[in-house]
Formats: sequence, C-alpha cells, structure tokens
Amino acid sequence: NRREDHALKMVELATTHLTRDEAQRFLTGQAVGVFFESPPMLWYGESPLSYACVFGLRRLVHAMLTTGLVHMDGAPGEITGFYPLHAVVANGNRGMFDFLLNSLPKDLRPTTSQLTATGRMASLHCALMTPLQLTAKRGVRVMFQHIMRAELTTIQWVWGPVTQYQTLLDGIDSSCQ
Repeated sequence: NRREDHALKMVELATTHLTRDEAQRFLTGQAVGVFFESPPMLWYGESPLSYACVFGLRRLVHAMLTTGLVHMDGAPGEITGFYPLHAVVANGNRGMFDFLLNSLPKDLRPTTSQLTATGRMASLHCALMTPLQLTAKRGVRVMFQHIMRAELTTIQWVWGPVTQYQTLLDGIDSSCQ
C-alpha cells in the first residue's frame, strides 16, 4: 500500500535476520493466483521489485537492488513474463522509467533492450516484446512518446526555430520472430 518505510524495514530485517537463501526467496517471491491475473493487478508485475518500481518507491527499489539478491534483469514474472522495466512502461510511469535508466548506479540498471519472456498468460500476446513495443501494444501513447524521445531520438542541429532530429527505428517494426 505504498508504505515505503515499512517495506524498507522489512528488507533490512530480511537481510539481517534470515539466511541469504531465505532473504532471496522473500525478495523474489512471485505473486500468483486469480487475483493477480486481472487488470489492473495484472500489469503490476509479479515480483516485489516490479511492484515497487510501478508505484515509484525509489528508495525501496534501490535498497532491494543493493542487497545483491534481486536484479532488474532477474527472473521475469510467471504470469505476464514482465521484467520490472516492462511493468513500469505498461503502467506509463515515466518518472520511474527515467529513474531506473538514469539515476540508479550503472551496475543496478536494467537492460533497456531486454525482451519479455513467455508468461503463462500467453493470451496477452506480450511475449518477446521490448518495453517500447509493449507500450504500443497496450496503447500507452505518452509512455511510447517518452521512450522514443529519451532512447531513440537525438537532435542533429538547431538553427533558430528549426530543429533537425534523427530517430532510430530499431524495434519499431520488428516482432522479434
């Protein structure tokens, strides 16, 4: 319920009082069951890290990652196949997208080009999609535009009111099949 201070305390307790294996199971557990297979819960990702990312709990995300027990590119969700970055873009959280790719230490950041895995809800047709492709599939227009500007568009030159942009089209029209 977005109680970041409580969650931070839980991470601290887990890493100080549990064995490494127990703490890792605690931090990487998957949310499963019918409740998590319906919108909007479906789009939050199945892991505690995905949930923290979707809801913008930056201190918690940093704390979880610095334990070394969870990783942005770790196991994808069992239901959707989402990694945390996919859950963030599926929910249109631009601020968290920027935080994950620019503000985290480089060794903790996600791989932006990673593809979703195949979750057990294959009917979503989201397997093998990049974050950009997922925004298009979900119709999250503002997030799609944000990724295009942040990741794929560069300014070539500016002269007064005229600007020349270059946009890479990698991944725009590919289904990775």
